[in-house]
Amino acid sequence: ADGVLADVRENLRVRSELDLNGLRLCFQRRRDESDEGERDPRESLIEADMRTQPMLLRGFDSENRAVVLKYPRTSAHFDEDGYVLAHMYIAERAIAATEIRSLGRQETVVAVSDFANYGQSFRPPFSGIRRLAGEMQGLYPERLESLAILDPPFWMRALVKLIQPFLDPDTQTKMRMPSGSEAEELRLMGKGEDSLIKENLLPREDVKQFLGLPFHRSALCNQE
Repeated sequence: ADGVLADVRENLRVRSELDLNGLRLCFQRRRDESDEGERDPRESLIEADMRTQPMLLRGFDSENRAVVLKYPRTSAHFDEDGYVLAHMYIAERAIAATEIRSLGRQETVVAVSDFANYGQSFRPPFSGIRRLAGEMQGLYPERLESLAILDPPFWMRALVKLIQPFLDPDTQTKMRMPSGSEAEELRLMGKGEDSLIKENLLPREDVKQFLGLPFHRSALCNQE
């Protein structure tokens, strides 16, 4: 019990140090040109990274867990701080959306990375991926319900093998990497809300529109 309490205290300390409550306010303040200087400087880093590698709240699964949908990177440009901040920001949004949608009954989120045709020249450096894995595991223990990497290229499979020693064993059991027909079924043939692709999903390029939605909203027009 003492160990659990110590972990909770450490998590709260780190959250305060990183100002994650302030991170939740990014893109949510109504501004005009006169108070543009009040923007959180982290906003520009987050938006720049998410334009390079779009991430959206796709909606919710049948248990009211938020689903994070992540696409391949489209540029070799890489800012490690922006990369980590963007993932923290989408995690905070997914957790908030899950808590509100489920009325507090759920606390985990579903992550789907659609990595078909992801070119190796655009992948983040290993040091950035390792830092991200450590930060996310430390800040969000037990928050991941599952992670599916759809159609991972060969280099992605090799990278996952490299990063596995740095992952919690429980996290490893929640990962899967379906390819071919299995991945296509997950994309297009889910039943009802489990379908990963919807016609009313915001275009993946429209990151700015998604970022401007209320914090707990998904990118699906019919899922508040």
